[in-house]
Amino acid sequence: MSKNRSASILINAVLTVLGAISFFPIYMAFINSFKTQGEMFSSVMSLPTKLHFENYSQAFTQIHLLNSTLNSVIVSVIGIAGIVFSAGLAGYKLSRTPGKLSAFIFFLFVSSMLVPFHSIMISLTRVAK
Repeated sequence: MSKNRSASILINAVLTVLGAISFFPIYMAFINSFKTQGEMFSSVMSLPTKLHFENYSQAFTQIHLLNSTLNSVIVSVIGIAGIVFSAGLAGYKLSRTPGKLSAFIFFLFVSSMLVPFHSIMISLTRVAK
């Protein structure tokens, strides 16, 4: 029983350390968002001397953050709705039509999902240029 407990404690410790490491960039971005530009250039790792909320107001006004967010939401909703609609139609047709062509098309769909996007990302960006 103690062997399982010590293994569980070790696994939890490793996962806690890995979680802290993966959370660190988010923490640094949050801390640096309250600094002035001079404070960021002088010491990135230090805490801000005074909280500056002007960075957030500048982000909303200069970058048009709300407009950008709305555009992203609109594009995402329309894209997801189109994908769900067309995938539903294709799935219904493939499931109701027996034959070699349907099996081949189903195999193409499944095999394209097995290839990770990261393996073709570089060639896609070169084609897009």
